[in-house]
Amino acid sequence: EGNVGIGTANPLEKLDVRGDMQMYNSYASGVVLKMNHVDPSSGYGSSIIKSVIDTIDAQDTGSSMLRFYTNDNSTTSPSVALDLTSESNAIFYGNVGIGTTSPTGKLDVREANVTISTSNSMSDGIRGLKIDGSNAGIELAGSGNDWWVSALSSGFSIYDTTVNAYRFKILNNGNV
Repeated sequence: EGNVGIGTANPLEKLDVRGDMQMYNSYASGVVLKMNHVDPSSGYGSSIIKSVIDTIDAQDTGSSMLRFYTNDNSTTSPSVALDLTSESNAIFYGNVGIGTTSPTGKLDVREANVTISTSNSMSDGIRGLKIDGSNAGIELAGSGNDWWVSALSSGFSIYDTTVNAYRFKILNNGNV
């Protein structure tokens, strides 16, 4: 009826473990940690974390991974939401939202500033892409040659940031 403590004389929860914990299962199904906030007798866990060896695609010969399942508390089995593979890959199943809890696409970013950059130059010299929602523009940043492609209140423009000059403009009235 009380709390159980491992590594503590004063457990704060039903099971309070202070220190490292190891779980092992010799079966191919892996080790499973189920977290329910509904009646577990329904057989459908709300959230499941599972250590598995699985094949993601034809090129993969079977990776050790940590798999996260979720359930909408319906009477269906939990769905895979995320795989974290031994190759340091994160594979999301469904939509991913940054700055939103209701993403409408595979990647839905609702923040003002997003920076995507590469650490190595690609063969054509492109080093990254910056999208800045506050300026409704795209910055193409290369090795010393940075350009803004913008939708300004006056129209569309291409701006050379290395010399601080507009190289091309189409005004809202159609003039170039």
